[in-house]
Amino acid sequence: MIRSTTTIVARRLRAQRCASALAFVLLAFLQAPVFSASINSGHSAMWFDPNRSGEGWVLEILPEDRALLYWFTYDDIGQQRWIQGIGEIIRGGDTGDSIFFAEIYQTRGPSFARAGPESDVEIEVVGSASIAFLDCNRGVFTFDALGQSGSTDIRRLSETMAVGCQPRHGRIGKPVQGYAGQSGSWFDPTIPGQGLSLQWMSRNQAIVTWYTYDSEGSPYWLVGNGAYSDGTIVFESLNATRGARFGQAFDPNDVELINWGSLELTLGCNEGTARFSSLLPEFGEGEMNLIRLTAIDRLACPWQAKPLQELYDIQLTEVPLRSPGTSPETFAWTMADDGSVAAWDMSNGSIWLWQPDAAEMVELTHAQRLTGPVLNARGNAVFANGRDPASGSQIPMRWTPSQGWQPLSGLDYSRALITGVSKNGKQVVGRASSSGRNEIWRWSEDGSVSTYASELDGAALTPTAVSNDGLTLYGFVNLPPGNLGEFEPVGAVRWREGDSPELLVDKEDAPIIGVFPACDESCRVVAGVGLPGDQSGAEDQIGVWLSFDGGAASYLPRPGNELEPFVVPSVETVSSDGTMLGGMYSQMPLPSSMGTAFLWTQNTGYVSVADLIEPFNLPSGDNMFLEVKAISGSADRLLLSLGYKLSPSTREVRGYILSLNPPRN
Repeated sequence: MIRSTTTIVARRLRAQRCASALAFVLLAFLQAPVFSASINSGHSAMWFDPNRSGEGWVLEILPEDRALLYWFTYDDIGQQRWIQGIGEIIRGGDTGDSIFFAEIYQTRGPSFARAGPESDVEIEVVGSASIAFLDCNRGVFTFDALGQSGSTDIRRLSETMAVGCQPRHGRIGKPVQGYAGQSGSWFDPTIPGQGLSLQWMSRNQAIVTWYTYDSEGSPYWLVGNGAYSDGTIVFESLNATRGARFGQAFDPNDVELINWGSLELTLGCNEGTARFSSLLPEFGEGEMNLIRLTAIDRLACPWQAKPLQELYDIQLTEVPLRSPGTSPETFAWTMADDGSVAAWDMSNGSIWLWQPDAAEMVELTHAQRLTGPVLNARGNAVFANGRDPASGSQIPMRWTPSQGWQPLSGLDYSRALITGVSKNGKQVVGRASSSGRNEIWRWSEDGSVSTYASELDGAALTPTAVSNDGLTLYGFVNLPPGNLGEFEPVGAVRWREGDSPELLVDKEDAPIIGVFPACDESCRVVAGVGLPGDQSGAEDQIGVWLSFDGGAASYLPRPGNELEPFVVPSVETVSSDGTMLGGMYSQMPLPSSMGTAFLWTQNTGYVSVADLIEPFNLPSGDNMFLEVKAISGSADRLLLSLGYKLSPSTREVRGYILSLNPPRN
């Protein structure tokens, strides 16, 4: 929406609920699928129909439940056309949200980038439109305009930095820059009816759509990708198009790309400069002085990270570990995505299941002692290590509601041990020994078993994590003794389907000296702890590392004062969506039973879990441990284990679910 049209747009917004608009809205809604997505600033993006490549939509979600739409398309003779409108977000409750544009309009104006009065811009209302979303990446655009009506499925083409469809705490590996808040619409107030829509993408590149006119005043639009360079966004190549037709006559094969030229944007938060140079003589080169027209909802400029406590409303729910039949040595151990919890009584090896809102836990009865339970994301299967009552050998077990505890089928070993389970519970990995040989195995839900190399250069391997599809495993290998005192060094290892195991290295090409890697559901985000550089050093130099998409690992900066005096980290878990990792920092010297839990996210850095739960007045003090045991798939729930000494010989153990809820306002 360009400056000369703001007054008329404001008037039309006040009339959005007129009878004709409502009639169109009802018709569109009745014809559309059932929608469930809640519209938020993350829907600010470029959208397209994969079957109609060459046209598309830019949507900006604005404050106060308003939205700005640009529709770049064609007329009936193959020339460019752009249509725009401001709509109202209608909150639909159980039926989801929709955006209704009671009036959409096209304009004609002065020639390209030419100053003039606002009266030079001709505004024509051409119809109405609506958008509803099935989720954050799919929607339906419905229109009644220019003598045609219809609906088209649309897909996300871009993701706007800091407001994409991701948790408020960000996505690991996609840092947000301070200039992210520049996303929105910009214009030169001396040049009526024309302007730019800028979107910073999460990979630190930008998309611009430039809505302008040709030398005859006919609508003309340009699209380009740019990158940040020394304070300037450089779009080396902008493209125009021609050839396609509007609506039902559109054929993507008719679209012809035209290399128009280049554009450079130098922007602050509210003003900036655009310099352009066209390869087409009728457009030439020049400069525009820009000011901001719109800002994306909840996207400040400059963007600044917020503490986790400001991003979410925090709720704490206690898990009833002291259910009848449990001992004081019962720990909250693992959690499903719905908040169900599997607990482990270390005194007798019994395993218990708690469903949200239940008053007590229920024992998953088994005659033998069990260890290390893992609850899958759906909450309908528990894995643990048991023992054969006859031989005493370890046996991998699975519990389901219909069959109770059963050995994993297909494992033909005299001794086998579960060491890792995928997030969805469909893949299980472990070590085994049989007839004097050691093996690494992977069990799949269909009952098939795959084996892997169990040694690397003669040293034993142990897997600790596996992707949901079973194609990638992570674990560790015992290494030759170094200068770590009494601690035996181990290296982080990766197995890929069909490949031999390999040591993980950091960006200096040095092996990762650390233990127990954890990963997200696809094992694209992997985290662990290790010593930077060679094997020399002390325990208090151990740091947390991250690896993305199989690349070299990078060490996170060490935390600040928020985790003192705890100095040695361990990584316990990575959320299924790969946006959050959790672990614990322990006191020196090791081994220590005292420690405090931490979270790490891209936008917040280290977060002390003790600070998050401080308002709930839980026990605290030096003789305490606090641990993140599990994170739900979408990183909106944490399972915490809290223990503290009542006396030198007794301790109290509690379990809590910490929920991270988006603020209601």
